[in-house]
Amino acid sequence: MFDEHARRVIDELPRLPELDPVQCRRALSRAYVAIVNQRVGSELPEGSPELSQLLSDLRRMVNALESVAVFDPLNGIQVAESARSASAFVAAEALALSAALLANAAVLPDDEKTSQSIEDPIQDGHAYTHIESGLLYMIGGYDINAVAVVAELVVPRAPDLGDAFWVSRCRAGGTLATALLRLCRGEIPGSVTRATLSERQLPNLGALANATRRALYAELTFATDGYLQWLGGSGDVDSALERIERVRKACVPPMPADGTVPADAGFSDIYHLASLLAAAIETTRMRSVVHAVPPPDGGDPTIRAQFGGYLERRAKGSTMLRGRPLLWPSTLEYVHQCLPGPEKDAVVSMPTGSGKSFLAELAVAHALTRGWVLYLAPTNALAHQIRRDLLRALRPFDGVTVSAFVGGAEYTALSDEEIGSGPFVAVMTPEKCALALRLYPDHFSRCSLCVFDECHLLNDSGRGGLADILLAQLFQAAPVMRMLLMSAMVANADELAAWLTTVRPNGAVPSKVKWRPSRAARGFVFVDQDRLESQRKALREALKGKKGALTCRDEVPIGWVMGLSGPWSSVDGADDYAAARLPIGAVHHVKRSKRGLVTENYDGWKNPIGASLAGHLARMGLPTIDFILSSRHHAFGQAADVVGALPDAVGDGPIPELIEAQLSIADAELGVPTEMRNLLRKGVAVHTAAMLQVEQAASEYMFASGKAKLMFATGTLAQGLNLPAAAVVVSGSQVGGGAHGQGMREVDAAAGLTRANELILNGFGRAGRPGFSNQGVVVLVSDHPFSAPIVANLDGRAAVGEYPVLGEPDASIVIKSPIESFLDELFTSSADDASRLEVSLVAHLSTFDGQDENAGTILRRTFAGYRKRNEFTDQYAALANARVAQLKSRFLEQEGVPPWMPKAAMKAGVEFFRAQRMWQAYVRRGLPEVSQLATWSLRDCFDVFIEVLSLMPVTRVSRYLDQLQTPTPRTRLNSLAAAVRPAERDNSAWDVPSGWDTTWAELAAVAFAYMSGASYTAVGAQLYGIDPRSYTSKRTDGARGIPPVFKFVGDIVERNLATDAGCFLALHEGWLEAAHFGVPCPEALQALPLCVRNGCSSLDELAWFRFGFRQRVCAHALAKAFPIPPLISNDEERAEYVRDARHMWLNGQTPDANSLLGFARTVITEGSSERN
Repeated sequence: MFDEHARRVIDELPRLPELDPVQCRRALSRAYVAIVNQRVGSELPEGSPELSQLLSDLRRMVNALESVAVFDPLNGIQVAESARSASAFVAAEALALSAALLANAAVLPDDEKTSQSIEDPIQDGHAYTHIESGLLYMIGGYDINAVAVVAELVVPRAPDLGDAFWVSRCRAGGTLATALLRLCRGEIPGSVTRATLSERQLPNLGALANATRRALYAELTFATDGYLQWLGGSGDVDSALERIERVRKACVPPMPADGTVPADAGFSDIYHLASLLAAAIETTRMRSVVHAVPPPDGGDPTIRAQFGGYLERRAKGSTMLRGRPLLWPSTLEYVHQCLPGPEKDAVVSMPTGSGKSFLAELAVAHALTRGWVLYLAPTNALAHQIRRDLLRALRPFDGVTVSAFVGGAEYTALSDEEIGSGPFVAVMTPEKCALALRLYPDHFSRCSLCVFDECHLLNDSGRGGLADILLAQLFQAAPVMRMLLMSAMVANADELAAWLTTVRPNGAVPSKVKWRPSRAARGFVFVDQDRLESQRKALREALKGKKGALTCRDEVPIGWVMGLSGPWSSVDGADDYAAARLPIGAVHHVKRSKRGLVTENYDGWKNPIGASLAGHLARMGLPTIDFILSSRHHAFGQAADVVGALPDAVGDGPIPELIEAQLSIADAELGVPTEMRNLLRKGVAVHTAAMLQVEQAASEYMFASGKAKLMFATGTLAQGLNLPAAAVVVSGSQVGGGAHGQGMREVDAAAGLTRANELILNGFGRAGRPGFSNQGVVVLVSDHPFSAPIVANLDGRAAVGEYPVLGEPDASIVIKSPIESFLDELFTSSADDASRLEVSLVAHLSTFDGQDENAGTILRRTFAGYRKRNEFTDQYAALANARVAQLKSRFLEQEGVPPWMPKAAMKAGVEFFRAQRMWQAYVRRGLPEVSQLATWSLRDCFDVFIEVLSLMPVTRVSRYLDQLQTPTPRTRLNSLAAAVRPAERDNSAWDVPSGWDTTWAELAAVAFAYMSGASYTAVGAQLYGIDPRSYTSKRTDGARGIPPVFKFVGDIVERNLATDAGCFLALHEGWLEAAHFGVPCPEALQALPLCVRNGCSSLDELAWFRFGFRQRVCAHALAKAFPIPPLISNDEERAEYVRDARHMWLNGQTPDANSLLGFARTVITEGSSERN
C-alpha cells in the first residue's frame, strides 16, 4: 500500500521490541484493506485476521511510537528527526485506521461507549482520537492528512442549563476543540481568543475540577489560536509554546518522595493533549509559508513590497482559494534549494496530489520580480485551469496579468497572440510557444522563468521532438530564464537535472523527496477458481440433458487480492497479500452449437467487470474512477448501463445552476440534448476526448463535489487535471481495441505516456484524495479472466508475473527524446530519403545558420543531444549543421522555390515541402491582384484557400482523405485519389481527376458550416448526407453518430485545416514582403487560421470568441446580440468594443436569463474567478 517514500519513512522507525518496520507496514495495510472490505461488503476467507487482532496490533503501535514522537523529545531524550517523523506518521495512521475499523464495525471500546452523553468534546473519546491522530500526522509531516482525519468531526453545542461550572467547562472545551480542528484543517481564524487565564490565575489541583478544566482549556485555546495567527503573519509562536508548557506543568502534580505515581495523577488527558500540541507546533513551525519562504532578493520593488501580503493571503486562503499555511515536504525542499530567485533550475518529480502546483506558484511569484513567466502545459484544458488558479493566487500583486494562449499550432498574426509587457504570466502549449518564439524572439529576452508542467511530454513520439527543440531554443533566447520541469511520472529526474546543468549556466537540482499525501493499496481481480470448476461441471451436465443448440449460464463469484507492501514484487510472499470475495460476479456460459461443438466463455470481462466493480464501490460511498483503455466511446456505453441513482446524486432534483448552464450550452452545440444530463442526474460522470469542453467541465465539477460518485474516464484525465478519487479501477492492461492494440485511433492517450503501463500507473496515481481520503484503493482488471482460489494466504506473485505493471513504481517513465532517432537518421540517410520527422524538424532549425547559433548548436543543447553527448562532439555538431543546410539547399535548389519560403515554412510550423507544394498550387490557381486581395472577406479567403488545397498533389492532402466505408466527401476524395498514377502523386503539375474540385467544395461546405455556428448534428448531417433529426443523444460508436462528428471537427477542421490556413497566411506574408513591400495582409486573411480553428465565420464572431467568451455557439450568439459597428475596422478597436460590451452584459444590463447568453453569463460569472 505504501509508496517508495512512505516505505522509507517507515523503515526509519526506531528498533523497538515487537515493532519490526516490515510488520508495521503490513499491519497498517492489512487494517486499511479490512476497512475497504468492511465497507464494500466483501466476504473474508477462513484464516483472515480477526478484528480484535487488527485493533490490538494498531494500539500496540500507537502506544509505543507516540512516546517516541512526542514525549521523549519533550522530556529531553534525543530522538533522530527521521525516527520522530516516522513514529508520528505510523502512530497517526494506526490511530486513524483503528477508529475507522471500529466505526465500520459499529463497535466502540469501553472508553467511548458513553461518548454520546459526554458534553465536553475534549473528553469525548471519538473526537479526542481523531484530534490526536490529526496532531500526530502534523508532527510526522503529513498535515494534509490531518485535514482528512478530522473532516467529519462537528463540535457539539455546549449545554445551556445545568451547573454553571459544568456549562462553562463544556463551552471552553468546545472552544478548544474548535481551535484544534482549525489547526488540523489549516484554517487561520480572523481573530484570536482573548486570554481568560494568566500565570498567576492558574488554579491548583485542589480547586473545583470543572473550573480547573475550563481554565486549562482556555489557555490551550489561546495558545492554539496564537499559533494559527502566527502562521498567518501575526502573533507569537514562542508565547504559544510557553502557555502550553505551563499547562503541561500544571497538569502533573509533584512526584512523591518514594517515586510512585499517585492514583490521581492530575489531568492526564489535558497533559497528553498539551504535549501533542506542543510537539505539533515545534515540528511544523519550520514549514510555515509566511516565515519559511524567503522574500525576493531583487527586481521589481512593487512586487517585492507586496510579496509578504501575498504569502499571508496564501496562508489564510479565501472563499475561492484554499489556504496553505504550511509547506509540504517537496515544496520545502525546493524553497531551500532554489529560492529566492529561483536561483537554480530544478527538475521536480512529485507524485500526484503532493503540491506541485503550489511549488510552481511560489517560483512564479519570485520570478515575476525579474521579468515575465512562461508556463508550458500539454493541453489547452490544463492551460485554462492553470490560468484560473494563478489568477486567484496572484491577486495580491497589483498589475500582474495571467493569460492563456490557447489553440493549436496554427500560425496567426493577430495582436492577442503577442507576449505582453510588465509582470506577466503566459500559459500555453509547447506548440503555441514555438509559434510565439518564431514570431517574437526578442520578447523572450525578458523571460525570467519557464515552468514546464507534465514535462514527460518530452517522451511523446509526436510532440516530444518539438518540445525538446523548443527548450533548446529557449535556453539561448532567454538567457536569464530559470527552468522548472515538473511531472508525477518521471523516473530519471537526475538525468534531466544533469542535462540542464550541462547546457545552462546556473546549475540544476533534482527533487529527492518523493513525499505523497495519500497511500493506495494495489489490487487485482480474479475469478473464484473453486466455484468456477464446480459450476463448469454443472453447466456441462445441464447440456447433456437437453438437445440442440443451447447456452447455459451461471454467475461465478469474483475476488480481489490486495498487496500489503506497495508495488507488488516477485520476492513477496503470502504474508504480503490479502484476498477477499467481492459481492459481484462474472457470468460464465457453456455453449453447444448445432454441430455439437461445446465451448465456454464469459459474457464479458474487462469492461463489464470493471464497470460492475466500479459501480459497486461507488454505491458503497467511495468516489471511484473507472479508466477505460480500449476506446473513448466505451466510457459512454458503460455509463449508460449503470442502473439507478448512486448515493448523493441529484436525481430528479435541481441540477446546480452552473452545471445546468454548461449542459444547456452543450445542447446548443450538439443540436440534441446532451446525454451528460441524464448521466449526471444518476451520479455518473464521463471524461473523454469525444466530449465538449463544457461537458468535461460539468463532469469534473459534479465528481469533485461528490454529486457524481462514479466517473468513466480515458486518457484525457491523465493530462494534469486534479480529480483524485478514493478508488480507481483500470479496465484492462492493453491500449486499443484488439489484442495487439487495434483501434488505437479511438483511444485517448495522454501525451508523453507511450506504454500502456504508463497510462495504468497514471490512473493508479489518482487514488487517494488529499484532504478528504488519506488512503485509496486501485484495482486492475486483467484483459482475460484470471482464476485463483479465494484463500487468506493467496500468493499474488502469479498475477504480477503475468501483469508486471502491478510491480512498477508510480514514477516509471524514463524520459527519452524522439530527436535521438532523428540524430541517428541525420547521419545515416541521404537528402533524398529524409524522414518526415527529419524534414519537419529541419523546418524549425533551418533559419538558424549563424556561427554561434545554428542547427548543430541547438541540437547539441537538446536532451537528445545530451543523451548522445559521448558522440555529439564539436565535429558532430558541425556535421549536423551541414546536414540541415544540405536539406535546406536541396529544397531551395528546386525550381520555383522563392528565397523567402524557408521563413514562411518556419513561421507556419510546417515542413518545407508542404509549404512549397501549397505555393505551387497557389501559383497554378493564379495569384490574385494586390488590389483584389485587399477586398477579400473572410469567406473569400476561405474559398481561395480551399481551391489551393484542392490543387495540391494527392500525397500532400492525404490527411484529408478517408478509407472508411461510410460515404462522405473524404471517402469520395480517397476513391478519386486512388486513380492517380504513382508518378503524379507528389507532382505539382499532376492531372486533377474529374469531380475532384467539386468534392473538395463539398468538404469545404461542411467545414464552413461548422465555422458558421452549425450544431454538431447539422454538421454531421451535411457530412454524411442524412437527416439531422436521425441523431440522438447517445454517444455510440456508430458510423454516423455524434462521435465521428467530434473526430471530423477535431482532426480535419481544428487541426489540419487550421494549420494549413496558417501556412496559407505565411505564404502571403512572404510573397507580399518580397514582391509588394509595404502592402499588408488583409485582416480577414490574418484571422483565417483562428476562424477555422475556433469555428467562426466572421471577424466579429472571432472577436467575441477571443475577447468575450471562448465558446463557439455562444460567441456566435454574442456577435448577433452585440454587433460590432461597421466603422470599427481593426483588431484593437474590436477588442475594446467587445470588452466594453462584455462588461455591460455580465453586469446584467441586458435581459437574457433563460437564453443561451444567460447560460453563458452563468458559466463566466459562476465558473471562473473573473467577471470583467
